[in-house]
Amino acid sequence: MKQTYIFFLLLILVSACHTPQYFAEKGSYDKAIEGFSSNLRRQKKNRKSIEDLLGLEYAFSSAQRRDSIEIAGLEFTENAENWLRINAIHRQIQTRQQKVAALQPLRSRNGYVPHFSMVNGIAALQAGSRRNAAAYIYDKAQNLLALTDATGQRQPARDAYAALRDLKVNYFLYWEHTNTLLDSAYQAGKAHILFERSVENGVSDGSTFWAGLSLGPGFVKNDWLVFYADTASRTKFDYRAKCRLVSLYVGSESTSSTERTETKQVEDGYDEKVDSSGHVLSRTVKYKTETTTITTYHASRSAYGTVLLELIDEHTGQVLISQSVQGKHFFDESSELSPPSAPTYWGMIYRVADDVEGDLSEELKKALLVR
Repeated sequence: MKQTYIFFLLLILVSACHTPQYFAEKGSYDKAIEGFSSNLRRQKKNRKSIEDLLGLEYAFSSAQRRDSIEIAGLEFTENAENWLRINAIHRQIQTRQQKVAALQPLRSRNGYVPHFSMVNGIAALQAGSRRNAAAYIYDKAQNLLALTDATGQRQPARDAYAALRDLKVNYFLYWEHTNTLLDSAYQAGKAHILFERSVENGVSDGSTFWAGLSLGPGFVKNDWLVFYADTASRTKFDYRAKCRLVSLYVGSESTSSTERTETKQVEDGYDEKVDSSGHVLSRTVKYKTETTTITTYHASRSAYGTVLLELIDEHTGQVLISQSVQGKHFFDESSELSPPSAPTYWGMIYRVADDVEGDLSEELKKALLVR
């Protein structure tokens, strides 16, 4: 992880060291424009660097020419979808021209004044292409919703919802009946799933197991999937998830302890040599051996369970999933301070339920989000 962080840090530093000339040579004209503009903003009025002025002039004209050629090609094909790209380019040109206009007046020390080829009426052009792009997105969303109405498939409605959100966020906050269509797409894209829980004959404590699962509307973290545990929640459901607990086992707690001895040398006073006057001539540390007995406590417990999942399409009666989902929990802990304690019998059941819940969620999301 540390090596990866260092690599990306070096990559950022290297990118930051690239000059505007480098970006211009690579065809990244707008990055070059930003670099040249930054240099020029730091320089005194009417005493701008000729190199930066010429560089800005070249990068600007190259970018304008490139974008104009692409727009001409897109307009020639007369494809309504092209308005999305045309508007993006218009916005790009508009931003670029505003950046250069904000730098004016520009003049070098020896009187050189750069020339910038502006696209006349870019604001009006951008507004027009934005309207055409919004109209395309709106029509596309209507067609997608019509497809959902005709086939009963939810994915077109979800795609319509995404398109309409894009229209509101990036084009127009209010456009025709977008808000009404958004609500329709949101409702049509949702799938309502009923959970049915049962316990195989002979399996004990199934009610405790099912109580450990959060089988509510937010069972799967997704706006398009809504789950219910109560049949009275709705008059009609799109899918039925039949979950039958077919096995549940909780083992007994196993405990043990081991002992080991450790020895070490510890200081135990000094040996001193003194002269006849009682003055200390030398002092040597004395050591003694201490032996310590260390007890290691160990506890373990295991549990597992299996749920048979069947996902049924309530409109067609087709079984979409039929598979087992297994959950398990292994507690294994050692301590030298005090004997560890494994979870209780009920606690182990809840942990197995948590494990099953994660797998159930993934399996259902994978199956339902493609329908």
